[in-house]
Amino acid sequence: MKYCSTCGNECHDAAIVCVKCGCAAGAVNYSQYPQQGQPAPAMGLSITAMVLGIVSLLFMALPIIGLPAAIVGLILAVIAKKQGAGGMATAGLVLSIIGVSLGALMVFAWIDASIRWGSYSSSWGSGDWW
Repeated sequence: MKYCSTCGNECHDAAIVCVKCGCAAGAVNYSQYPQQGQPAPAMGLSITAMVLGIVSLLFMALPIIGLPAAIVGLILAVIAKKQGAGGMATAGLVLSIIGVSLGALMVFAWIDASIRWGSYSSSWGSGDWW
C-alpha cells in the first residue's frame, strides 16, 4: 500500500488518483509516514522517566521517596535519549535532574535540622537554651 503525498490517505498500489482528495498519487514518499506496527522509540521509558521526575518533585520533602524516584527517572531518561526518544525523555531528564538536586538539598536540610534539634533537645531540661 502507498499513501497520497497530499492528504496522506492510504491508496492502492495501482491507483493513479487518490480517492479521498483527487490528486495524483504518483509521487509518494513512503518514509514520510510511519510504518504500522513500529512503536515510537523508547516511548515507555520516556513516559516512566517523566512520571518519576514529577513524583520526585512532589515528594521532595521526603527524600526517602523523592530522591530514589529522581535517580531512577534520571537513569531511564538517559537510556531513552540514547534510544532516540524525544520530548518526553527530555522532560523526564530535566525533571529528574531538578529532583536529584532538590532531593540532595533536602537530605542536607534534614541532617542539619536533626543536628540542630539534637543540640536543642540535649539542653532542654537544663534551662540553658534561653
